[in-house]
Amino acid sequence: MKLPTWIVWLLFPLLAACASDSSGGVWLVTAGEHEITSGMTQQSTVVLFDGVVHLEEGATIADSVFILRGSLESAGHIIGSVEVLGGTLKLLPTAVVDGDVSSGVGALEIDPQAQVRGEIRRTTTLTVPNRVLGTGSETTDSILWFLVQTIPLIIFSYLLARTMPRRLERVCDAILQQPMVCGAFGVLAALVALVAIVVMAFTVILIPVALLVLVFGVIAAGYAWSAYGTLLGKLLAPYLPLKSRYPLITLLGTFAFVLVMTAIQIVPVIGSALVIAMAGTGIGAVLITRLGTQRYVARSD
Repeated sequence: MKLPTWIVWLLFPLLAACASDSSGGVWLVTAGEHEITSGMTQQSTVVLFDGVVHLEEGATIADSVFILRGSLESAGHIIGSVEVLGGTLKLLPTAVVDGDVSSGVGALEIDPQAQVRGEIRRTTTLTVPNRVLGTGSETTDSILWFLVQTIPLIIFSYLLARTMPRRLERVCDAILQQPMVCGAFGVLAALVALVAIVVMAFTVILIPVALLVLVFGVIAAGYAWSAYGTLLGKLLAPYLPLKSRYPLITLLGTFAFVLVMTAIQIVPVIGSALVIAMAGTGIGAVLITRLGTQRYVARSD
C-alpha cells in the first residue's frame, strides 16, 4: 500500500522526520523468535508486527519500540520509549526503560523491580469485536461477516469496471505481463507504507498523513482485487450468459476471486504466503500503472 510516484519521494523524508532520533533505521519484526543477547546494541527503531523478541540482561535497544502484535520480553535496557498498541510487553526485574511506556489495548507485565524512568500510561480503548453480527450461530455469523466485507468490494469493482474499464485493463495487463516486477514493487511499497503509518501515528501533526496513506492503501487493494476479479471473470465468461457485459463480468469474477482467496487461506503457511504474494503483485500493478492511468512498459536493455 503506497502513494503514487510523486508522493513516494515525499514519504521517505516524512518517515525520516518522524524517526529523526533513530540512528539505525527501522527493524521490522513480522514473525518468528528473535534474541538480542548480552553485550549487543540494537541501534534501530523496533517495530513489532508479530513474533517474539527477547532482550537479554546486558543488551540494549538504543531507540524506541512499537508493538502492534506479538511480544517483547526485556531484561535489558531500552533507551527510548515503548508504545504498546497490541501484543504484550514484559519487563523483567533487571529491565530499564529510559522513556515512557504507553499501552492501548496491549498488555503490560511490569515486574516491581523493573525501572521505567518515564511515565507509564494506560489508555482506555474501545475494543471492536471480530464479529459485529451475532445470530447465535457461528456458521451464520461467519457467512454474514464475509458478506459485510465482500459486498463493498464487489460494488467498488463494478463501479470501477463501469466507469474506468481502460484503467482496469492496464492494471490487468501489468499483472499478466510483469508479475515479478509488480510483486517486488508491491511488497516493498507495502512494507514502507506500513512502517510509515505506524511511526506517523505516534506523531500528532502527521496523523492526517498516516490516515491518507491508509485510505490510499485500501483503495489500491480494492483496485488490485478488482483486477484479479476481471481476469477470473474473463475465464468464467464463456460458461456464463454474460456476453460482453464487462462490469458484470468483473463483479462476478471479483466475488469468485474472494471466495477462492478465502479458501486458500485455510491452508497453513502456504495459503497465507500465496495471498500475500498475490496482494503484493496486484498492488504493485496498481502503483506502476499509476492507478491504471498509463500502461506499464518494461525497459529493454
